[in-house]
Amino acid sequence: NERLVEARETFTKAGIRPDEAAIDAEVLARHLLAWDRAAVLTHGPDPTPTDFDDRYHPLVARRAAREPVAYIVGHKEFWGLEFEVNTDVLIPRPETEILVEEAIIWARSHANCRRVIDVGTGCGCIAIAVALASWTMVSCSAWSRRFLSVTSRAAANTPCRVRSRSPNAETVRPPMARWPASGSSRIPSRWRSVLLPLPEGPAT
Repeated sequence: NERLVEARETFTKAGIRPDEAAIDAEVLARHLLAWDRAAVLTHGPDPTPTDFDDRYHPLVARRAAREPVAYIVGHKEFWGLEFEVNTDVLIPRPETEILVEEAIIWARSHANCRRVIDVGTGCGCIAIAVALASWTMVSCSAWSRRFLSVTSRAAANTPCRVRSRSPNAETVRPPMARWPASGSSRIPSRWRSVLLPLPEGPAT
């Protein structure tokens, strides 16, 4: 598609690697057209909507200014799930999936592990992935309620449920698990694992 080629060239001139530029151009187009990868292959040669250029060019300009694609489209895939991201939270890094894998292995190998804590919660990707895969209750703590509100919205799109425990903490509950007893939001001694996410940032 001619527009994708132009976008790739714009990104490359802005200092974005050619392979990344090609992906970014396609992702932005798919976002506007509500297409998945299969639709691109099937309908790529088809004419675009009449308003496509007016909507696509501003997105290309934002990316050329090195704004992360995840912030432009408003979501990021992590652990096979789509998570909302905005400027209130940092963008999940692929390396963070290693932390999730290790946490799940640890939780599954310790029968008495029923709750862990995710320190510095952002979009909720760590807490939700661990809760779903290990059926472990995960408490989230963050500096601001704005961060936790993103986590709550993300959990609403999964079988998980969320309960606020304080202005800066909430619990992500996997399906069928019981809520913890109400009380202090201080970390109980029975919590066996603390998850500290890797430094996550808006990679450009």
